[in-house]
Formats: sequence, C-alpha cells, structure tokens
Amino acid sequence: MKKRYTKIWLWLILSVLECNIQAQTSEMVHFMRYNPWQIYTSPGTFSPCDVYIALPVISNIQAGVYNPTFRYGKLFEEQNGYPTHLTSQKFVNSLSKRDNWLVADVSTEILGFGFRLNNLFLSFDYRLKANVAFSASKDLFGMVLLGNLAYTDKPADINMQLNVNAYRELSVGAQYRFNEHLSFGARQKFLIGLANINTKKLSAEIATDPTTYDIFLKYQVDMNSACIMPYNLNTAIGGKHFQLLTDEFTFGNIYKNFGLGWDFGVQYRFNDRFTLSASVLDLGFILWKSSAHNLSGEVKDNGARYQNGGFLFSGFNEDELENFISNRSYQGEVVDSLLGYFPVESNIIKGYTTGLNTRMMVQFDYNLNNRHRFSALAQAARVGNTLIPSLTLAYSASFTEWVDLCVAYTVMKNSYDNLGIGLGFNLKVVTLFATCENIIPAINRTRLSNPNFQVGIVFNWKKKVKLEE
Repeated sequence: MKKRYTKIWLWLILSVLECNIQAQTSEMVHFMRYNPWQIYTSPGTFSPCDVYIALPVISNIQAGVYNPTFRYGKLFEEQNGYPTHLTSQKFVNSLSKRDNWLVADVSTEILGFGFRLNNLFLSFDYRLKANVAFSASKDLFGMVLLGNLAYTDKPADINMQLNVNAYRELSVGAQYRFNEHLSFGARQKFLIGLANINTKKLSAEIATDPTTYDIFLKYQVDMNSACIMPYNLNTAIGGKHFQLLTDEFTFGNIYKNFGLGWDFGVQYRFNDRFTLSASVLDLGFILWKSSAHNLSGEVKDNGARYQNGGFLFSGFNEDELENFISNRSYQGEVVDSLLGYFPVESNIIKGYTTGLNTRMMVQFDYNLNNRHRFSALAQAARVGNTLIPSLTLAYSASFTEWVDLCVAYTVMKNSYDNLGIGLGFNLKVVTLFATCENIIPAINRTRLSNPNFQVGIVFNWKKKVKLEE
C-alpha cells in the first residue's frame, strides 16, 4: 500500500515539475475572488483583503508555455501507447503556414505588499521575469522532416521570429473605489532589462530544380541583442566560443537597460448579479543600451555560384569531388569559398527599443447566487508581431470563506483543448493557492499545449468579507 501511494505522489510531483520546466502567466487566479493576486491580472477588480504581504519565491511562482500548433501525437504513429514510426507529412500538414508559436515565460516574486486606506488600495511589487517567443513557418519543419525534394514545385519559404527577454520589474499600483458600483486601478512599472534577443528579419528561401536538382538559396539576417554583461559576438561567428568580457563589466551596466510599463483596469458592478471589467496590461517598452549589438547578413557575391542575389549549388564534377575527398588543402579552399558566400557581421550599436507583450482583456461576470459565479473573459495578447486572441469561460465557487475553486475552458488560435483548474485555501492570515491552466497534458502528453502553472503562499489580513459582496 505504501508503494502504491509513493507512486501516486511521484506521478503528481513529476506532472507539476513538467509544467514548471515547460514554463505564459496563468490567469486562473483572475477568477478566484478571495485571492489577493487578482488585482495583478485585473487592476480595477476590488481587492478582497485590507493588507497582504508577499515573500521571496514562495509567494508567487508563475510558469507557462503557449504551444498552439505543435502536436506531438501527429508526429508519431502509436500502438499500445508506444510510438512505432514517424508520420512526418501528417505533422507538417498540421502546422500553420507562417506563425507556429512556442512561447514560454516564468516569473517570481521578490517582494510585494499592499494595504487599504478607506476606498484607496495601494500595492508594491518587485519581481523577476523572463520569456522566450519563437515562431517558424511550416516550411522550416518541412525541409527538416521531408527534405528539399519536397520543394521542387515551389521554393521553401522559411521565416522565423525570436524574442527573448529577461528583466526586473518594480511596480507601484493604486486602486480607488468610487462607490459600490465603480472602481478603477492603475499600475506604474519601472523595468530594468537584463538580456534580450530580438529579430527584425530571419528568413530564407530554398528552391530545388526538379530536373537538374540544383539548389538555390537566399537568406537574410537582421537581429539585435543586448546584455548587462559585455560580450564579443564575433568570436562565436568565427566558430569559436561565445566570449564574455567580464573585465569590461561595470556596476552601471545593471541599470543601462531602462523601460517603463503601465497597467490599467476598470470594473463596473451593475447589481448583485452582473459585473463588467476591462484592463490593459504590460503597455510599455524597454530601451536596450548595455552591450547592444546588431547581427546582419545575406548572400554575398563571392564567385560563379552567386546568381540573382542568391547562392546556386550545382554539385561537384568528377575531378572536384575527387580532389575534395583526397586533397586536404583543396578541402580548406572549398570551405573558405563557400563561407565567403554566407557572411554574418556583428556591429556594436548605441541601442534599440522593444515593446512589451501587451494584453487587452474584457470580462463579464454573472453571479448565480452568493456562492457560484460564471465568467467570460475575452483577451488579445501581442506576441512578437502577432496578435493572439483567446476566449475563456470559467466557473468559480466559494463553498465557504476559506475555499476558492475555479474551473475554466480556454479557446485560442489553433488550440481548443485548454481545461484549467485552480484551488485556493484562505487560512486566517495565509492564502495558499495552486492553479494549472491546462490539465490535459497530465492525462495525455501528446496534447501538450498550454500547461501554465502558478503556485503561491500570501500573507493577508482582511475584513469579514461576506460572499454577497
């Protein structure tokens, strides 16, 4: 019996760890009416507590992944739960033509607190945030899985976007309740960037002649990067190790990448049944100036293989192939000549600006009675240069004043199987909560799509809040 329970606990722990490792901010606390963190996702929502205190790490850890199009179950044919062979064409056909996103983010609280002064609620938060957003067109995976001969009728059109951010966020918020119907909240954020990679252009065109099998290649690279630690990017381009210039680091580098952000929210309660709220989150920018570099490149005219702005490879004749196999000096000449067609240059720049991943949200709540509530949340999130809409339908229950339960179903672009659950316990001056925005991966790993996860322990003091309020 003990071994049986041990296996169950191990399965639960591994499922939680997988959600953390996969690492987008969970919205389930948004529907938990007794959770102090609901004002962070909706600044205009009336805070349920008079005072809260958040401690480092334990009070709020958020990790999530947004993965709408990659379905690993389409990559393998399975029998008895085990993959038997690849189904590459099926997987490629399931992808979007251009925007196949994989977005991951994680954040943790360093310090936070909030308190009420009559109708005014003030809050302070200091946290670390990091996110990675990668997008690729269908043809990138087609070239890898199907080969270049799958693109003899038309060229493979490869486009990628890569945005990496790591920064510190210091925010000061205020929420004012005008009357029992209307409340408004705003939050000013001061941002200090740690590291960034931002692509302006990362594309390639690969065509294969159906008769001669000649391969034609064009590419374009234009991307920026910055870091508080000085570095030499040319060493990595030259085939050597990436070099950090630790001797050039100064204390001022920590504060060079400065940015500002704003959150706004409003809530209007029509009556005991109906409530409407709206918010805009992460409206802002970061100016990257510390060790800012620009990486650029395109096909260069380096000889006879340069044609029409690209590189044409027609293979080797018999003599060239024999020399390439047997003559080491000739091998070096060929490699140097080929590399000359594909230059990539790194230049130090004064700086550049990136925007935050802004979100716009509108929520409608219907209180069935003082214990059960139904909600509909529509939002649009900007990821890179793409706007991603979503719709969430949620049910939340407060069976007593010390238990919060919510269940939500979310529909996103190319992702229709996001079933989330959240549970919170309000134990006198402590609120414990855990949420997962998609529990499907714990049941079926091949449906891994949007396993956002959030846990925390918040110390808070509140009035005797009645469920009717």
